Amino acid sequence: MAFNEDQPRDNHGRWGSGGAAAATKASSHANKATAEAKKSGKPEAHAKAAEAHHKAAAHHASAFKSTEEQHSTDGRWSAERKAMHKSYTEAVTKDVPTSDTPTVHMTGGGPASGKSTGLLHNPATKIPGKEGAAHIDPDGAKLHIPEYNDRVKAGDKGAASYVHEESSHMAKSSIDDALAAGHDVVYDSVGDSGIQKLTGKVEKMRAQGAKRIVAHYATVDVEEAIKRSDKRAERTGRFVPHEYIRQSHADVARTSVAAIETGLFDALDVYDTSGDKPIHVASYVKGKGLKVHDQAAWDRHKKRGES
Repeated sequence: MAFNEDQPRDNHGRWGSGGAAAATKASSHANKATAEAKKSGKPEAHAKAAEAHHKAAAHHASAFKSTEEQHSTDGRWSAERKAMHKSYTEAVTKDVPTSDTPTVHMTGGGPASGKSTGLLHNPATKIPGKEGAAHIDPDGAKLHIPEYNDRVKAGDKGAASYVHEESSHMAKSSIDDALAAGHDVVYDSVGDSGIQKLTGKVEKMRAQGAKRIVAHYATVDVEEAIKRSDKRAERTGRFVPHEYIRQSHADVARTSVAAIETGLFDALDVYDTSGDKPIHVASYVKGKGLKVHDQAAWDRHKKRGES
């Protein structure tokens, strides 16, 4: 059953294709089994039909539940899921050396801000590659979740929403475990959750063993980000609402400025990715303060946070 983009969503805004398709198929199988049982009159046939209906009911019950709702109870994950989460942590920390001064490199930037080119693959940021640090992010964690991969294969464009809570949990727990083991960490995030939540994350990382936390932010003209996002949607089919993009970029700018003002990070850099090459806009080092390298670009970045 192909994914229907016009299919109604549940009350969490999630597409119902993958789970609903499985539920529909299970119900069809159960009804067929019941018809065959009535026709044959054999006890074993009726038992088979009852089992089929039980499976169909289970499919319907889980059709619109997130993987967190299906595989955890009162915040406790099933043994099977714990093992899967552990396998993700092992994958991102495999062959990564330990350090006497575990460092976290946090990236931030709104949708289509150019974080990959402007930050992760920009030698000037000195962000270590996967051979030198555990690269952790919720999107990478999603690839280790079977239900996510199944929904993607089925053409479900809302697959990510079904595993959002679980992939976030996997990323957070992997950061905790990586730091506890003494690894450097690269945490790829958006950074639009506000200064209060960001402060909580940073404090937790320090408590887990991070000796140094460095932030790297990508900033870009919002209309340019919208163009990039729309172009990407033509290729992937995943459209990001323009209002969300505008709000996210504003939140990122506002949060990054607040992080400098409060001295949250040991160091922080901002790169503008509007052009062909990233421009180093500003840098901050705890104890030394802020140094602006491109005043016009810095003013634009700050202004985005005021919208």
